[in-house]
Amino acid sequence: MGSLMSMLRPSWLSSWQVHSDDVSPESTKDYSHDVFLMHSTEDTEIAKTICEGLKKNGLRCLAEVDDKPFGRLFCESIRRYERESRTSVLVLTKNTVKSPWITLATIHALEESRYRENQLVLRLLLIDVQEDEVPVLKLGCLEKLPHFIAKYNEVGWESQLLDSLNKPLNVRDVLPVGSLAHGLVYSHFSGLLSYMLPKKEIRKWDKFKEHKDKTCMNYNMLLPMSCKLLDSLSGKDEDSGTEIQQTAELKFTTTHMGKPRDFNITIYRISRGEEFYYFYADMPFVLNCVYELKEKQLAKGVDTNLQFQRFKHTYNTLVNHQDFRRRRNNPLRMLEYDDEKTNHFKVLFDAVKKSVIDQRNTTATQPPESIVTPPDQVIGRVYVSCSDDTEDRTIGEAIVKYLPSKTIMADIDSGDVGKGASMSENYNWYVFVISMKILNDTKFFSKISEKLQHSIHENTSKLIAVLHNVDIKNVPDYIQWVTIVCTKDKNYRDHIYQTVIGGPVTMIEKMPCGDVVTGLCWAYLINYLKLALFLRTPDNEGSLDLQGRIKAFLRSNNLSYGCADKVYILWPSSCKMEDDIDIVAHKQLSKEPIVKLGSLPPVRANTGGQLNRPFTFSVYKHTRPKTQQSTCFIAEYCTPMGCLYQMATKFAFAGVYKDHLSSQGKDFEKAFTTFTSLPVVKKELGDFQKHTKFLYYDDSETSLIQVIEEQVIEEQLKHQTNVVFAEDSLDSYVEQFM
Repeated sequence: MGSLMSMLRPSWLSSWQVHSDDVSPESTKDYSHDVFLMHSTEDTEIAKTICEGLKKNGLRCLAEVDDKPFGRLFCESIRRYERESRTSVLVLTKNTVKSPWITLATIHALEESRYRENQLVLRLLLIDVQEDEVPVLKLGCLEKLPHFIAKYNEVGWESQLLDSLNKPLNVRDVLPVGSLAHGLVYSHFSGLLSYMLPKKEIRKWDKFKEHKDKTCMNYNMLLPMSCKLLDSLSGKDEDSGTEIQQTAELKFTTTHMGKPRDFNITIYRISRGEEFYYFYADMPFVLNCVYELKEKQLAKGVDTNLQFQRFKHTYNTLVNHQDFRRRRNNPLRMLEYDDEKTNHFKVLFDAVKKSVIDQRNTTATQPPESIVTPPDQVIGRVYVSCSDDTEDRTIGEAIVKYLPSKTIMADIDSGDVGKGASMSENYNWYVFVISMKILNDTKFFSKISEKLQHSIHENTSKLIAVLHNVDIKNVPDYIQWVTIVCTKDKNYRDHIYQTVIGGPVTMIEKMPCGDVVTGLCWAYLINYLKLALFLRTPDNEGSLDLQGRIKAFLRSNNLSYGCADKVYILWPSSCKMEDDIDIVAHKQLSKEPIVKLGSLPPVRANTGGQLNRPFTFSVYKHTRPKTQQSTCFIAEYCTPMGCLYQMATKFAFAGVYKDHLSSQGKDFEKAFTTFTSLPVVKKELGDFQKHTKFLYYDDSETSLIQVIEEQVIEEQLKHQTNVVFAEDSLDSYVEQFM
């Protein structure tokens, strides 16, 4: 191989290859290789032994790249060989754990599983280790992947390995509730924590000035290891003499997922003898999903401790990430405790006391609510590369003009991709504008390859691809996993800025998060929809169920027309929630057939220390343009959709890719349909199918008004008995259609 090939080949793989002419009947005819063996250079002899063992059993084994075309980018070859192999095997040793290239190979292998109907294509092979040594090697994303320990001193290890490789495994079998904790973290953050960080709100407490020196300014997140949550934190611990009392409740309202949402911040007083402090704390209600899945046996294989540890680790990663810290100071304090051995009284008293003392001892001024960079201080350098095509150059120059306004220094190249057109290494990010005109330009993609190679060697991903009138499917595989924005999104320059200020993303943060949809769907059913649908209003408000709440709403608004008793759960394929439902529905319409009328009477629940959290639905009126007949309906966007969109667009380290959002919606719809049809779900949670209609639609082809009108008219014409009226009569309604 030439010098370029030597430069492109990372040190973690050797270059030798073994093929067997005696291929077993079990070998799939669709793949060039049965096994793609990945290993470090230091483990070459080990890999040779493995390959010989597989060869004896008739398998075609590939271990690297002797037949690779001259100059082919190495990460492209990884992708190609994983795609052409039935199974990818990672020889996991202390040598491979340290390599960012291993992370890249794992990314590709897990992604490849998505294209094989979630059949897991990656297996881990450990050599001559004891079981208690496995956790040291299976770190991070490798933790739950199946492994096989080969012991050369035992007869028959080859056939045992072969049996392991031949056993089909579905990703969902490995992670029966998907990447549950991963999804729960981002669900909690996007739906609650980002609104609730309470520094400003606590200062609005009418007793704040009086008790400022006794008030803890942190957000205290209690994490019981059992995932069993408390309704309220109030009470007294007789052993320690610690007492917690509710002192005040601060309320504020904001818009979340297209409807108003009320938030409560409960201020507590904690005391022990004469010593007392004030604080805010709660338990993340999303953990209730883990607890109920386990206790009610809604899903098999739920490991509470594993999900708890993952939740804690992922939340730490999120709030300590440079991207998060740059935007807001971090008042979050996670208080983990074993609730079988201690209680929240002891944990909170010690934590709150320490925080208050630390506040008193801080001589520096209180930091601002967010870190604002002075206008004259540059916080990053970006290099923009594009072709000399007029349209491409216009896009590149628009990026270069936009970023300095955000204190990001940006340069654009001359368009020269020939000899001597190398880019400096002194940039934080490299942005490449990719259009149809540049797709076949090998020199341009050589520039991308060069930066990609350097980036991976540094264990980071600091490339951004800007697609202009190009389908992502036409972009080379080896760059599809970097951060990608599209010019058809009018906010693409801001997306570049949001990515850049977060700093380079480490390779492990680019790891696909796996199946978050399964966990998000369970959390949506258990932690939200069950409460919003099936709780009753308080006794002094009539103890109304869903139909009763609908009737009460119709009466209070003097509405004679009916309302469908199903909640329409909307999920556009783009996962974008651009505005309120009625506003989006009226785009490009001269008349407004949909009017928002208000909200159903709320139901309330105590959720992990948050007292009296309200749950409600928005009610709309639809008027048919031709007949002017009206009816009401209940609709809202599916909240996990917003979570996924934020993971894909705001958090480059979340592991969700923007181009996968459409498939995520389809997967969620399948999960929703499957889970809500389970007898155990109907028994333990409620009959969601009776009271909901999940509406997934391609918003690039179908408008929201089309989706709503089709469903409303169907209810009017075919399902009159599913329409609720203020009075128990359908006569006047049915007569409209006689």
